Amino acid sequence: LNTNVIEGYDSLVEQVEQIVNLIKDVEGTGSIQLEDASEGELHRLEISGNISKLFPNDSSKYGFSVMISNDTIISNDLYISSGVPYQNDILYPSLTLYPKNSYLQVDNTLYYLDFDYLNYMSDSVYDKLIIEDGKQWIERNVGIDSNGDMYALNTPVIELKPDLIINVDKNSVITLLSFSGATLKAQYMIENEFTDTFATKVYVGSRITQTRDEIELEVQQKVSDDEIIAKLNLAVEDGQGIIDITGNQVKITSDYFTLDETGHIDATSGEIAGFNMTNENFSNNISGLYDFSRYDLNILKAFLLDYIIEGSNDIALYDMNGSNTLTSQDFSIIKTILQGTTENTKQTSGRFVINSNNPKNCVQMLNSNNEAVVSLGVGGVNSSVVATENLAVMDLEDWESSTTSKGVYANKNGALTATTSVSSAAFINTSIEEKKKNIVKLNKALDIIKKTDIYSYNWKDEKKSAKKHYGLVIGEDYNTPDEFKSKDNKGIDIYATLSICLQAIKEQQEQIEDLQKEIKILKEEK
Repeated sequence: LNTNVIEGYDSLVEQVEQIVNLIKDVEGTGSIQLEDASEGELHRLEISGNISKLFPNDSSKYGFSVMISNDTIISNDLYISSGVPYQNDILYPSLTLYPKNSYLQVDNTLYYLDFDYLNYMSDSVYDKLIIEDGKQWIERNVGIDSNGDMYALNTPVIELKPDLIINVDKNSVITLLSFSGATLKAQYMIENEFTDTFATKVYVGSRITQTRDEIELEVQQKVSDDEIIAKLNLAVEDGQGIIDITGNQVKITSDYFTLDETGHIDATSGEIAGFNMTNENFSNNISGLYDFSRYDLNILKAFLLDYIIEGSNDIALYDMNGSNTLTSQDFSIIKTILQGTTENTKQTSGRFVINSNNPKNCVQMLNSNNEAVVSLGVGGVNSSVVATENLAVMDLEDWESSTTSKGVYANKNGALTATTSVSSAAFINTSIEEKKKNIVKLNKALDIIKKTDIYSYNWKDEKKSAKKHYGLVIGEDYNTPDEFKSKDNKGIDIYATLSICLQAIKEQQEQIEDLQKEIKILKEEK
């Protein structure tokens, strides 16, 4: 009984191997030929190589492209291509004359291919035109920079093209027209008992899947788990297709990757949507043109006015004239880029990282020198510069319970408001002459002071017993001169108040000195 079971299993395995070996590969340059192909739809075709359309001289204006061989120049505007001349606007037919657009010739049938070029950088980095199961797309793996140099794209760019079904016969010849040096790789189904029995590829696939399901079910009843795994591994290593496992109780376990029946995945490394994954972080390199905005102009202006101090990354980003420092010329260049009169060629690069074991820098943006430009962690945001139009810092509970929230507010015009006290080692008012106009000397500051009353008061949110404050009060019933008030008439301009007081002291001093002189004269007369 056991012998019969094993023999039956061996027979089933043999049938599986026969079924999965139905696909054949062929590769060539410019043209390929199929052998013993199953008539019907071609499974897959891949075209690659450093290729672009061939246009002889000015023939593109005729809407045609000529495959030239043994050309002979008869005069400056007359050529012979394979014995057939063309001159000026007159073009004569030839066996080597093809439409300018890209075409694929399969036996006597032409198929239009919607592409103009494919780039080839190395044996492992190149563009591909792929036609598979009626779908057509270009996979771009090579980029071209502003200098015309090629570079490998981190993530392929997919260009979808119209659906295209290519039909082949038993020994079809496939040729790419309008191009030279192209590599063609085809996968097709060879003739077999299933294609003879069933009308379409859909029926064949259904039969194969159904047969495999029956075989695997039978094997599970006759051999151990280790033997089943060995057979599956062998099929993958031999390149015999994709293993499709379906079920609600699937588990995969290895030293580096696990998948449990609930769908939980645990892996030590990998690549997801262009991001690299390790057991410590999730990251991706980022590069391209830096998209300047008016915020960049504001930051650069702050650097130039010494409001903030630039770092190496700021210089690398905003140094447009190559002087290795930030100047007004850099400001002008960026401004013209935003106006659209200068082309932006500023390339930048960095790295985005999500860390799983760094509480302070859970999320980081690194520059090309691997320095953190900004990070987000348990301690909050770490950044040398925060660019924003308006900024508000307040307590959330206070915001929800009051219409006059306590906090710090800054607007895009540079006004800073703090609703309580402000402490600092120094407060500096810009007072350089270059920043001012309409300069007039102040006189009679004492007259302003005489019109001023000082009051004691409490803030409305303070108790009556709280310590008194002393100062000016703005209102209809209070004597506070306009010279002391802020532009919006809601506050006191401390710098203006101090300056008026200084002038008043000076005027008082002059009065004192005059009185001292009069007293001296009176004493001498006695």
